[in-house]
Amino acid sequence: MHRKYIRNIRYSNDNLINLSHICMQRSKIETMSNLRILLYVFILSLVACHPEGTNVKQGLDKAAQLIEQDPDTASIILETIQMNQMNEEQLAEYNLLCTQFNEDKNIPHSSDNQIRQAVSYYEQYGNELQKSRAYYYLACVESDLNQEKDAEVHFKEAIKLAAQAEEYEQMTKICKRCSLYYQKYENFDEALEMEKKSIRQPVDVD
Repeated sequence: MHRKYIRNIRYSNDNLINLSHICMQRSKIETMSNLRILLYVFILSLVACHPEGTNVKQGLDKAAQLIEQDPDTASIILETIQMNQMNEEQLAEYNLLCTQFNEDKNIPHSSDNQIRQAVSYYEQYGNELQKSRAYYYLACVESDLNQEKDAEVHFKEAIKLAAQAEEYEQMTKICKRCSLYYQKYENFDEALEMEKKSIRQPVDVD
């Protein structure tokens, strides 16, 4: 009985040590993440007084670099950028990144004003990939706003442009999202076809 009691104490202590270790690791990760965010904001604040939108370019470049892997930090950086210092090209990228953040974080879109400015700019001056991304996020917004037909047109246009640019990861991403769009409107045959297209390259768009 005495040995069993000692063994239970040992197991209990081991569990406490493991739990403590896990908590310390989690706290360390959270601290490092917060420090990284503070560092980015500090760096941007140092260049905020530079003329001709230098801080705007640096902020947009850093946000674009982080938006896929660390969207929360990218969003904080975007919030530090002064919009009144942006030119039309920078405003288009800013609006596209903000829309991407909301889409990737599953935040419902409530307006299409931001993304339409980006689409208008990239339609005139963008390359195929930029146009594809702009049409893709416009379609996502239109889907949320129940603009069913417009969303379908722009999803397909985004896929077509990504195919022309041979950006296959972008094509896969669009096809998967378009499949969800079709599921929303209970068009399950089209949804299944888009799922198939997402794993079949190159993609043909009807």
